[in-house]
Order: sequence, then structure tokens, then C-alpha cells
Amino acid sequence: MTGRAVCPALLLSADWSTTPAKRRMAFASRLGDGRCLAGAPEAVGPLDTLLPRIERRAGPGAAAILIGLDHPIGVPLAWARQTGVSASRRSGRSWPSWARGSGRGSSR
Repeated sequence: MTGRAVCPALLLSADWSTTPAKRRMAFASRLGDGRCLAGAPEAVGPLDTLLPRIERRAGPGAAAILIGLDHPIGVPLAWARQTGVSASRRSGRSWPSWARGSGRGSSR
């Protein structure tokens, strides 16, 4: 390893809210000298055209696209209320330590 990181052709980070209107994404593109230029957050928009829009933004022949999603993990709230589940850890799932969170709760 040379110690210099290589940026993929396109980076995408998205906050995947349960409410479609709150879903936001931000892109970073690789410049000719290997550095990345980050853009401002924008709406995710229609899901049926998301992948083609990502591919277009990456450009023809893009060798690598890196996508990171921050999406809800757990059970649907309506189901949890009907069944009396008050926390994801009681739903029968066994999460690895890295996915358990801090235990401080969420503001969402």
C-alpha cells in the first residue's frame, strides 16, 4: 500500500429517512488529480430512477461507485405497537456489537 487513498469515480452518502420527502443524498466526484469534490445535499427523489441517475452522474466507464446509506433498522412502528414490541432488541434479532449503537437513544 502506498499510503495514498484512491477515491472512487463517485461517492454517494444518503440519509434514508422513513419519510420519502426527508431522504437526502450528497455526492463527491473524483477530480483529474485524484482528489474528491463534494457537493451539497439534495433530495433523493424517485426511487425508480435512482440507480440510472447515479450511473449518469458517475459518467461513462466509471470503474467504481461507493454508496453509503443511513437507513432505518428495526421493525415497522405499526407492527411493533400491535404486538407490544417496545425496542428492536426485543424483536428476536441478535445484532453484532458494531450495530447495537451507543444506547443513548435517537432524536429521530
